[in-house]
Amino acid sequence: MKRAILGFCITAPLVVCMLSGEASKARCENRSAGLAAANIFAGVDPQTELVTALRKLKSAYPYRQTVTTTSTENDQVASSETSVTEFASASRIRVKSTGQDGKRSEMIIIGNFSYLFFEGKWIKQEQSADEKAMMEGAQDKFIASMSDVKFAGLETVNGRKCRAYTYRWGLGDISVSGKFPEGIGKAWIGVADGLPYQMDQDLGINGHRTKYHTVYEHRARISIAMPRT
Repeated sequence: MKRAILGFCITAPLVVCMLSGEASKARCENRSAGLAAANIFAGVDPQTELVTALRKLKSAYPYRQTVTTTSTENDQVASSETSVTEFASASRIRVKSTGQDGKRSEMIIIGNFSYLFFEGKWIKQEQSADEKAMMEGAQDKFIASMSDVKFAGLETVNGRKCRAYTYRWGLGDISVSGKFPEGIGKAWIGVADGLPYQMDQDLGINGHRTKYHTVYEHRARISIAMPRT
């Protein structure tokens, strides 16, 4: 099993208050938060903001990404899957997936090798140059497909204030009956730390739709050991 992994994030200014007394400190922090919410990336167009966000996640380790994928055909659910990807570092990754039928799969990537758990045992194989390029280039392809990016305001997600963005995207290298899948999406980026906290996407063509609901957990405790093969 090979999965191209997308990541999304954003940068934000850091405000440090150097005032004495707890009351003064609290007032400064509240004022700084308000200024950050109102002025973060002031004067920069939304596409630049979101592209900056998408690229920064490459260095935001460790974090956990949970994606629920639901596919429908003519408004009837055809399949669903939940995958949890843990990034301990750029070269140490674990992916666990559970399908609609309850079947589970797991893959670990450490350095240049991948380990797939299959029929009760781990199978080790070296990643080819093409496989590594596919994973590393997945995010760039997604970024290149985005258009019509708009800032949608400040919203709260899981108790955290975020900047919301809407956009259009697609798969320009895959066609069905001569048509290319097109979709819409929305991303929520934390105001305080500039990291992604949620992303929803919808992609469809010829009556087939796929929805992705992604939740990010940052600074998670992640330990990935090399499996015994």
